[in-house]
Amino acid sequence: MKNICGTLAPQAGGGVNISVPCPICGENASEWKYGFKRCSACGIVYFSEKGELSPAPSYERLNEKQIYFSSNVNIFSGWLERLEKIIGSGKNLLDIGCAYGDFIKLALSRGWTAEGIEISPEMAGHCKSSGLKVYDKDILELNLAAGSYDVITMWAVLSLVREPQPELSEAFRILKPGGLVLVRDYNFLFHKLAVSLQNTGFWKLFNARPGILHNWNFTPKSIKFLLKKTGFENIKIINSRPTTGDPYATGGRLGSGFVSVFKNLYYFVSQMVYFVSFGRLLISPSLIAIAKKPNTCRGSIY
Repeated sequence: MKNICGTLAPQAGGGVNISVPCPICGENASEWKYGFKRCSACGIVYFSEKGELSPAPSYERLNEKQIYFSSNVNIFSGWLERLEKIIGSGKNLLDIGCAYGDFIKLALSRGWTAEGIEISPEMAGHCKSSGLKVYDKDILELNLAAGSYDVITMWAVLSLVREPQPELSEAFRILKPGGLVLVRDYNFLFHKLAVSLQNTGFWKLFNARPGILHNWNFTPKSIKFLLKKTGFENIKIINSRPTTGDPYATGGRLGSGFVSVFKNLYYFVSQMVYFVSFGRLLISPSLIAIAKKPNTCRGSIY
């Protein structure tokens, strides 16, 4: 039986590290770095001060919006095609955290019925002025009808929310039986190393900061556990293709050209590691997780 007030574990240097139950899997989570806690079992790393949340990326100037879209369009288009092969075209889609609605626009152009959720007033206003159907409240406040959607997508959103489990549970509720959830988010297995290296040697010289830490930093194991805990089945997690260019300006003085080459080379290496390990090791900077809400028909959908 776990002590919900925390257990004490010795720290290097003679101090005390307070261990608390992991909010994802329930095992022990203890202090890591920079105010984050890390679970020893599922590997999730989360910001322990719930009053402070990482801000969502902001793209206030037109050229920044265009950079964001152009960096993601290949990923968006590729996954729309893949979703159509799995579940068919012309379905109902909800994009949670839709930003300026780029993914919704692509889905609409391919015959989907698509709408979004965006809590940023500036981004939601832009979507509405473009004629898109977008809700400007948190999904937990909307009370959308159960079984409304065939597909729900979350592009780099789950790492930013206050609590991922309620968000996924609500997504599960409003999905139709047999519906799909698609999550793309950062892979802590990569960003842990990137954060530790970015203040040293080559990276420091060029002011490059490839490591990203948000409120929730998922490993393949932790995101799979979370989806399974929510009730999803047929969970598949793979390396995500990289965005093009350097939309978040992480390359510093190296420039977007170098960053693009590096990302593509590293993705190739990540895929080789994935295949050699028979899908057990995923080291790409971002992950794609896709899962199904159960229905009466069992079996793999991929």
